[in-house]
Parts: sequence; C-alpha cells; structure tokens
Amino acid sequence: MSLKESKYQLNQVLSKYNFLNLTAKQADLISTFEEEKDVFSRKHFFSVWELWDYELTVFQDILHPEQLQLYEVFIQDTKKTYEKTLIEEDKEIAYGIVQCEELIGFCESEFLPGLFKDPFLAYTWVSAEFSKIDYLKKEYQKFLNDSKKALLINHFRHNRIFKPNLLKSALLKHKLSCILADYDSFKQQMDKPTLAIAAFLEEKSCYMPDDLQALLASKFEELKNYIAHETEIQGWNSSVKGISKVNRAMTLLLMDNNKL
Repeated sequence: MSLKESKYQLNQVLSKYNFLNLTAKQADLISTFEEEKDVFSRKHFFSVWELWDYELTVFQDILHPEQLQLYEVFIQDTKKTYEKTLIEEDKEIAYGIVQCEELIGFCESEFLPGLFKDPFLAYTWVSAEFSKIDYLKKEYQKFLNDSKKALLINHFRHNRIFKPNLLKSALLKHKLSCILADYDSFKQQMDKPTLAIAAFLEEKSCYMPDDLQALLASKFEELKNYIAHETEIQGWNSSVKGISKVNRAMTLLLMDNNKL
C-alpha cells in the first residue's frame, strides 16, 4: 500500500469510528487490521457474522474499556439492522417455494411415471452393466448427501435463522436433484474412478433403442415446457433446455424408479 493509500485508509477508519475518539496509535492498529481483513483470497472468505466476531476479538486488544462498550452498542445496532434486511429479503422468496413444490409434484406424478411406464425399457441398452450402474448410483447418493450438508452449513453460516424461506427453497431444489438427477453437477465433482465408469456408460448410450431415445426426448421436452410456462425457478429451465442426448441417458440411469 502506498503512502497515499495508507493515509486514505487511516482517514476512513477515523471517520467510521469517530464516536470512539481513537488515538493515533489505535487508528493505525485498526487500519492495519482493515488491510489484513481485506486481503483477497479465491478460496477463503468470511461471512458477515464471522467478520464481526473477528473484529470484536481484535478490537478488545486495541480499545479501552469505555470505547469497547461504545463499540459493542454500535455493532449490536448494526447487527439488528442487518437482521431486518435479511428478514425483508426472505419475504420475496415465498412465491418461489410454491412453484418449486408444484414442480416436484409434476415430476413425481407425471414426468417420472411416464418415463418408467415400462421399467425394463430404461435399462435395455446397459443390461449387462448393472454393477457399474449401481456403483454410479451410490456415488450420486454420496454427492447428494455432501451437497445437502454443504447447503445447510453455508445457509446458517451466512443467514443464521433469519431466512427460513431461503432455506426451504434450497432444500426443495435439493429434493429436485434427488428426484431428477443432476448429472452435470455430479460429474463436476467425480473422482477419477467414478469418471472412468461414467465415461464407459456414456459410450453405451449410442446403443439406446430408438423408442427409448424418442421417449426420453419427449419427456424432457414436456418437462422443459412445464418449467418455461409454469415456473420461474432460477436455473432449471436453462439446464433442462440444454441437456444433451448423452446427459439424458445418464440422468435416466441415476434416477430411482423404485421410489415412485
């Protein structure tokens, strides 16, 4: 940081915390903290709550007791304002929850039953590869478990209890991934052995019977049209619209008709 930038940062600190009447040394220490806090990282970042905890921990060693009391009042007021913002933002998500529930209902009552009307047809092109299919399904279940854990951790890390609608929406979208396999996302997370098996089964898709290919294309077109006309669920229309013949085949293998 240049001398000019350092001076600007110091003035920003003095302005932000003017109610604390910081000494020059305190302002300099807080300025150093601000600089370290803002170091860019592609992998690691604080949530707002973590940043406040970190800030309080550092300020406890910098501020005098009277200043610390003023700072804590300031932070509590800031947190309350932020919590109200989260609550207001969450209200806008309620409509999307209804749409997601309706899409799940459509998949369970119309899309999947029509697809698995003849349960044997779906696997005629890979009838000798059930061990590989079973392996891939188990790996997909691990992927689903891991992604659910990740979404829960990230939700509460950033939103705590102030966005229940957002949490419900995220869990419903995860349920959609359980019903209608998300092969693209799964493939991005595969390890080398799983990728090898997936590639082997992808090559087998060229042996899929014409009647099954036609059924798959028809059902995914039906799903695409439903999403386009009945819902505004972010991301789903574009992902279904652009699905390839191979991906349709792999999605079919990962779906569990025993849950219908």
